[in-house]
Amino acid sequence: MAAENIRILVPRVRRAVEGVGQTALLTDDQIKDLVADAIADVILFTRSVFGKQLLVVERDPVTNAPSEYATDEPLTLAECSVVAYQAAITHFFFALRDLKVQESIRDEGQEWTYTLSSTLLRDHLRYLQEQRDRALDDVAGPTPVAYVSFLHERDRYTAAAIEPWVTGALGGGQELA
Repeated sequence: MAAENIRILVPRVRRAVEGVGQTALLTDDQIKDLVADAIADVILFTRSVFGKQLLVVERDPVTNAPSEYATDEPLTLAECSVVAYQAAITHFFFALRDLKVQESIRDEGQEWTYTLSSTLLRDHLRYLQEQRDRALDDVAGPTPVAYVSFLHERDRYTAAAIEPWVTGALGGGQELA
């Protein structure tokens, strides 16, 4: 398939970072760089589960640093969600890192105090992580649920004697119907 410019994710990531209908805080280029970092993080953290590659399609002529990116294949909606939530997590982590949750300001005759809910900030980051993980589970597909007893595969008699759920051995253990 053809490479796809990551700039198509800018509106989706802007909504994840800034909200719907809010005044833009970041430029499109800043959001594009945030998208590139998020895709790189997802590729790094998931290894082959994500299944896409981040390609450099243009470099700055002076510094030779990457300036434009693409993915080797178009992203699915679930993959776009993973990238958007990872970008929001990265943005909010750095935005909130040095944020004061409480401060008092005084001058000669006045005093102002403000307080932010640290619980709300923590819960917002947790929400973003949970949403990213849900989207990643959708990308990875269903995890097969299976249990294989190493002991049962090697020695059915011993497994039947000590593992009550084993069936089919002669003697010992509990036979489940």
